[in-house]
Amino acid sequence: MTTRTASGALRAPSFLRSLLALSLLIGAAFAGSEARAQNGTVIGAPPPLIEAVEAGDLERAQRILLQQGSPNTTSADGRHPVILAVRNGDPEMLALLARHGANLDWQDEIGNSPLHWAIETGDYMMVDALLNRGADPDIRNRRGLTPVMAAARGGYRDIVERLIEADADLGARDYTGRSALDYARNSRAPGVEEPLIEAGAP
Repeated sequence: MTTRTASGALRAPSFLRSLLALSLLIGAAFAGSEARAQNGTVIGAPPPLIEAVEAGDLERAQRILLQQGSPNTTSADGRHPVILAVRNGDPEMLALLARHGANLDWQDEIGNSPLHWAIETGDYMMVDALLNRGADPDIRNRRGLTPVMAAARGGYRDIVERLIEADADLGARDYTGRSALDYARNSRAPGVEEPLIEAGAP
């Protein structure tokens, strides 16, 4: 039954108010799921392509892609096929995804691209493969960090040199004002700043 407040207005019983609140929460969750689905993210279990790439199953990944599976399908937690292939150090999987039009500059929730991830692990082979297939050498993450800055910070001279060959912007600065040369000077690895200086990095 309903009761009246001091002002005389009708007030629904507490269980009805709880039921209304619950229905609003369910509706909001459903709307959020619809929005994520429309953005291309698969809700629930990992998409088959994600499972195949994670397992390094090249044949299965190829079958999925030939059946018109999207090479840019992401899982609900944001995993992307190219980044998974890079983190696994799997150049054949990367080549397969690239042939089917995968976005080699896709960025995760902190803005790291596949190139950032390859540099994070010091994987020169994957850096080279990405650059050869057209990955952006100047892409920034959410801190403003470009690949050459990340390589200089990590002390990876060979990767720094490869990025210089790819015409990376050596004068770029992150959102705190630091350049690749600044990162190189703070790196514990010897000789990282030399190729930057020789290439005219400011």
